[in-house]
Amino acid sequence: MEDAVLATKQILDLYFKGLKIRSIDIFKEYDKVYATTTENINGYLSKFDFTNKTDALTVLASGDQAFSLASLGIPNITTFDINKLTEYYALGLKRSAICAFTYSEYLTYFQVLFDPNTSLRTLTDMIRHLFPYMEPKYKTYWQQITDYNYKLQLYRKNPINLFHILNYSTAHGISKLKNSYLITEERYNYLRSIINKINITFDPLDVFDLPNVYEKTYDFILLSNIADYIDFYLGPNWTYESFRKEIVRFHKLLKQDGIIFIAYLLGRHKKVEDTFDTPLIYPSLMKISDLTQEELIILPHIENDREFKLLDDALILERKLS
Repeated sequence: MEDAVLATKQILDLYFKGLKIRSIDIFKEYDKVYATTTENINGYLSKFDFTNKTDALTVLASGDQAFSLASLGIPNITTFDINKLTEYYALGLKRSAICAFTYSEYLTYFQVLFDPNTSLRTLTDMIRHLFPYMEPKYKTYWQQITDYNYKLQLYRKNPINLFHILNYSTAHGISKLKNSYLITEERYNYLRSIINKINITFDPLDVFDLPNVYEKTYDFILLSNIADYIDFYLGPNWTYESFRKEIVRFHKLLKQDGIIFIAYLLGRHKKVEDTFDTPLIYPSLMKISDLTQEELIILPHIENDREFKLLDDALILERKLS
């Protein structure tokens, strides 16, 4: 926890020394965190049957995948992320907000929390309001970060919202349509009623380490858009064959009839032309014709909590058939 506090303070220090962090290396151990998902999670999870499904493995990121899975009845959720700060945001701040707030309060809370016009004092008090609902290490982390940020910005004429420094994707708040746990008030209330009974664990791991670390098997594995960044390992313009070798390694983690959500493709499909006008996964040379063992599901692209008329998203998945 001490390392997480130190790393977060360094991010704040860099920002206010003029080295504003627009895009930190995605593979850093401590990095900016996605405030909310960019995926239409409800769009793809709603296509699957969760009856008698008990175990899921997902990237943590904003926490929205984990909370959506929990709201659909998955009691055991293993999360991973190479970025250790995701734990403090998703399982610390965001989970405690679910415990503390009603549906409308939760949505309003994050709208105000991300608002650039929210005062330094108000934002600090809003985070401290959640302390009674946090596990001790998360409370200690946020107490130190809010104290440090408050002292750092107290005499600034125009304080910068803490979450605009530490998070991506704060512009539109948290989407109801994208998230299964927010799609209806009833779904949120169900999640809130069981949130402290759900077993959500976190491991700071690189995606390619998962088959070497985990021994249990899962009904669902969600890899989000991690495939967009694996050129770090496979090199630029990587091929379908090299990609398949990595995906095959994950089969040992799937139950029979389990599903791996291999890659989420954001805004790739043009409705007007009914084509993908970009590589299937950046920065590879993959084509749709390469998907001989996978499925491609087309999903509505959502912006500002509305379906975007000209674009669709897509999901590449693979089933382990009995």
